[in-house]
Amino acid sequence: MEEKNAQITVVVVVHNAEVYVERCLNSLMNQDTRQFRVLLVDDGSQDRSLGICRAAVERMEGAARLIELPHGGVATARNYGLEQVETPYVLFLDGDDWLDANTVSNMMEIVERSQPEVAVFGFYYESANGGQHLRYSHVRLELLTRESIREQFVRLWNSGLMYSCCNKLFSVKMLREHQITFQNLSFGEDLEFCKDVMRVCTRLVLSDQCLYHYTCHIRGSLSTRYREDLFELRRDEYCRFEAYFQKMGCLDGRAEEYLSRRYIERLVGCVENECSPENRKPLGRRLEKIRQMIRDPYTAPCADRARLTSLRMKLLVFPIRHGWYRLTLLSGYVMSFCRNYLPGLFAYLKMSR
Repeated sequence: MEEKNAQITVVVVVHNAEVYVERCLNSLMNQDTRQFRVLLVDDGSQDRSLGICRAAVERMEGAARLIELPHGGVATARNYGLEQVETPYVLFLDGDDWLDANTVSNMMEIVERSQPEVAVFGFYYESANGGQHLRYSHVRLELLTRESIREQFVRLWNSGLMYSCCNKLFSVKMLREHQITFQNLSFGEDLEFCKDVMRVCTRLVLSDQCLYHYTCHIRGSLSTRYREDLFELRRDEYCRFEAYFQKMGCLDGRAEEYLSRRYIERLVGCVENECSPENRKPLGRRLEKIRQMIRDPYTAPCADRARLTSLRMKLLVFPIRHGWYRLTLLSGYVMSFCRNYLPGLFAYLKMSR
């Protein structure tokens, strides 16, 4: 690989990803341009990931560096990698995901044409059984002023493309000038990072290309394990998000509908979480938790405002809207059964909500 005149560094965080990391690194070696750099950050892996990364760095012939850290979490690893970046732009890639072969060259074309502070591209949700769902913009947008970004603010967030840091190219100068880093959270560090970026971004390009392959873990990852406090985390996230839109001057009717729909969709996830086999609470306490969710002051107003698009989601929200606790709990058991015994179906339903 050549790194001469590189404009982009790809920061790859790896933690116990031996099943996936070789595919991830091969996707970098198979890029159709060689004018980029790679920073591999191993976050204290205990499996074969580190050895695979060491071998890959040798094959990349000087265009890649490997940083070995004790396990401190993805936020710490990304921040450490970001500090080492010497190119004008950075891409983040997780060790269990991978990139299309034209990702870097596609981003370089956007940089040469528009000099964005942020470029956003589409991604594929991919489940273990080979199922695939695309999330991308059907039109290309160049929003090269702060006002034009503000006008499209709700549309951008409503696209579903804004939550992750991994389907975006970032200006390193912008991140450093505004001291934007990843917060060391147990939940939602990508969302908070992207919110901080969108507070200050003045030049954004929304690509119509789908380039990032996101591995959708149905079981076993941190994001899919049972959490006792998931509903409280989601409710607080909604409150912060609403305050964020208000502070940005974008809390209009469209924003309220989007935020309400997002809250309700995640509330359904909280119901499924309560029915997880990992939850050891007796049935009565689970039902009481469902009552708490439905009776929460935010739930009814959000359910009224949300304009749900899929029949599946409408059916799942129907008992919530009517305060039917037992039927809501039953729907959670059905979702949990699908997650654990019909993961292909669950992935399809999750990705097409």
